[in-house]
Amino acid sequence: MFLAMEARALASIGDSRGCMEVLHRAEQEFDKSNPDEDPPWISYFDALELAGEAAHCFRDLGLSTEAQQFATQAIDPVRTPPRTRAFVDMVSATAALSAGELEQAISIATGAINLAGGVQSSRYMRYLSDFYKSLTASHASHPSVRDFAELMRTSYPVLLPIPGQTRRDASQQKAHLEVSASEADIQKQSQPTRQRSA
Repeated sequence: MFLAMEARALASIGDSRGCMEVLHRAEQEFDKSNPDEDPPWISYFDALELAGEAAHCFRDLGLSTEAQQFATQAIDPVRTPPRTRAFVDMVSATAALSAGELEQAISIATGAINLAGGVQSSRYMRYLSDFYKSLTASHASHPSVRDFAELMRTSYPVLLPIPGQTRRDASQQKAHLEVSASEADIQKQSQPTRQRSA
């Protein structure tokens, strides 16, 4: 896990070679591990989690194909919690957009928003905001982009306020949603799920 975090840090500063070396070491260490001997607090860090960290690395390095491949490996239809899947899907959507696959990127991001169910994590909202900025930078007039903007306004008005809504109104709505989402998460999630880094 620590090596994966180091790889992500290196990816964030554009050190491709360093990131690949550390990510490879993380994979080697993971292959040698015995989950039965792990303490409970690290039990969430499985092969899916490691693939998710790799997907983040490749996204940050601008390697779209690899990011999408590892994002796919990071998802298990049965075991992956919706919140975690929403994070991974946004990584995949960003990679698809970088690869020039506009419709695919919007489709994945739309699914992530619907799956997230109003998740108000600041990190998740940053993913959405960054994706939207990239999306509108070169495709603002595209009909699918306008449709996605409407979904953003409805789901996350604090990121993209509804026309006529004040910033204060959006902030109050965000605060209300954060409380509601937090209470819902606590009720729904098991302890191991709460520990996942997404």
